[in-house]
Amino acid sequence: MLDCWLTYQSTMGHSQSLLSKKVVEHENVFTAEELQRLKCNFDSIATSSDELPDKCIPYEKFVDKFSANAGGIFGGFLKQIIVCQSHLAHDYKELVGLESAGHHGHFVSWSAYIITVAKLLKLSSTETSTKLLRNSVRCEETGDALNHSSLLDVVTQIVDDSYEIYKDCGLLNHWEVTSDKNCSKGLAEFILKQLVTSENTDVVDLSLVNCANSFLLQTLITITVAKVTDMGVAKNPLPTCQVYRPGFWKQGSLLDFPSLLLLSSSLESKFNKNWRLLFTTRFDGESFTGLLKRIQNQGPTLLIVRDTHGWVFGAFASKPWLSHPQFRGDANCFLFSLSPTTGVYNATGYNEHYMYLDHGQETLPNGLGLGGQFEYFGFWLSSHFGSGHSRCNPTNTTFGSPQLSKDTYFDIEVLEVWAVSEEVKPTEGAHASVLDSNKDIQAILDIAGRSRVSEGFRPEDRKHPEIHEPVTGDAVASLH
Repeated sequence: MLDCWLTYQSTMGHSQSLLSKKVVEHENVFTAEELQRLKCNFDSIATSSDELPDKCIPYEKFVDKFSANAGGIFGGFLKQIIVCQSHLAHDYKELVGLESAGHHGHFVSWSAYIITVAKLLKLSSTETSTKLLRNSVRCEETGDALNHSSLLDVVTQIVDDSYEIYKDCGLLNHWEVTSDKNCSKGLAEFILKQLVTSENTDVVDLSLVNCANSFLLQTLITITVAKVTDMGVAKNPLPTCQVYRPGFWKQGSLLDFPSLLLLSSSLESKFNKNWRLLFTTRFDGESFTGLLKRIQNQGPTLLIVRDTHGWVFGAFASKPWLSHPQFRGDANCFLFSLSPTTGVYNATGYNEHYMYLDHGQETLPNGLGLGGQFEYFGFWLSSHFGSGHSRCNPTNTTFGSPQLSKDTYFDIEVLEVWAVSEEVKPTEGAHASVLDSNKDIQAILDIAGRSRVSEGFRPEDRKHPEIHEPVTGDAVASLH
């Protein structure tokens, strides 16, 4: 009997030693400030009991606290993780152990609390995302392969819940955007598309969560977990927003919350600091010359169109717009669709036909386009403002995109252009060239690869804009 008792005491002492070591390990993953905040959160909902050696949180109160902060289905499956057969629950019940107070039920000790929160917050975003998604479906499925349809509603709800969290935490950065279930579902479908294998599109492979394309999903889950645990959100993935029209948001933007998430996550971080509205047909009218005046010398831009059928799509131009008879830009350009389908189409490497802009020509296309070739662009806006085309059969050679608009040739209902970099200041001292008045001669020299010898002969009294305005008949007559 004595041997059994000694063995029991030895086992308990060893378990307590392991537990103490584990608690210290998990406390050490937090900064002193974070740990103090967690202790304050714990003390605010913990209670004392004569039947327990330390302050503890009633188990149901602990679960409800976590779930209430999340809301929606996300809160539901977070609760599922804590109370059911997940790895977190295994650590929670087996390693830490639930403190029992007889008929009063179970309590959560500081040990259980700190390990659970550390598991949620301090795992890599890939590990956290995989655990949450696997447990969210509440089904018999095991391993990394999960049914696509079983996760679609979950990811849609994650996007919806994220919108509420962004609003509550002041993370929208002056974006007065809206969100609805259809928009969220479109983004969810795009996210899950990155996690299916080519062999079986009905199965989501969670082993792909660590790929670059799932960064957006990981970000949303990480932000939600931070909100759930009252730790705040350390990183804001949205750029700030500047609009030059006070009544712009009353009219509404082509961007909503899901599309803003999609586009910002598709850009390099240097393009996610500040977005500036350059042009909108709602306020600036329908003029190609007016468009060029606003987008020239403004760095990389996003162009977004809604056609008269309600389809929303566009393009990202990675270089400043310059009038030139040849293609410019680089492989950072891409095309995208926002509604009714959601997609981002990056450069294929097949050719380098990224960006084209020219006007006032007789022999070359006049307008703005990305991808494909002359008269067969993936995204094209005609200089006869108001119309364009998206000709892809079956896909665009430069970006691999399908037809973006409902019809091959579309009419523009609304056009918005956003600059995604800081404002570029015009260079002082640049003046007009004698070639500026003849666009055709410029084009011939550029196509032939000849230098513009007279480029340096410029009158001192004229400023030289980076994009030259088309010379009208009246202007030509005035030169003679």
